[in-house]
Amino acid sequence: FDNPAALHDQLRDHFSHLSTREYEYNFNLLYTAYSTPNVILPFLGGIFVDRYGAEVCCLVFLCFTFLGQLMVAYGVFSKSFTVMIIGRVVFGIGGESICVASSSLLQKWFEFGEVALAMGMCLSISRLGSVSNNIVSPWLTQRFHSLHSAFFFSCFLIFVSLIASSIVIYMGRHADNLILKGGSTETRQKHDTTDVSASEGED
Repeated sequence: FDNPAALHDQLRDHFSHLSTREYEYNFNLLYTAYSTPNVILPFLGGIFVDRYGAEVCCLVFLCFTFLGQLMVAYGVFSKSFTVMIIGRVVFGIGGESICVASSSLLQKWFEFGEVALAMGMCLSISRLGSVSNNIVSPWLTQRFHSLHSAFFFSCFLIFVSLIASSIVIYMGRHADNLILKGGSTETRQKHDTTDVSASEGED
């Protein structure tokens, strides 16, 4: 999300064929294209999370962000603001809805306490990512002498998130199975105890 802001001046030099006014207009469109759909999308994302589960929805939303970031990176590579703007729309489809899914996921995993601490850590890490982006993205551009390297590096990070999300799905299903097995065992033990007590009472 923060790539364009961290590379504002480099993007301006990259799109040197545009006038300053045209560049600033298209640059601002990158954020408008992301934000406008997200006036409504998080509401719909919440409905999907409630219906299909936070783990699966996290993976689906990350797929949209990955595809969108790939389009943005290709738009930078091909010097096409149109492709970049379309990519930001696709990126935005999953961008804010991930927050809804992750909040639901934290509530589920920390159901019995410390959910506020977990949410605080999640927010702190996301802000750390924003700060790191402002340092790493310009450095990558300077190090490899190519603007699109920073955008493709972001694609790599989202791909890592896709892998992590897949692991979370596995862990969630494994935990659910353990909980169900534990619950059924406790139910059987309670039932057996009740039967024994009833038999003793009859004796």
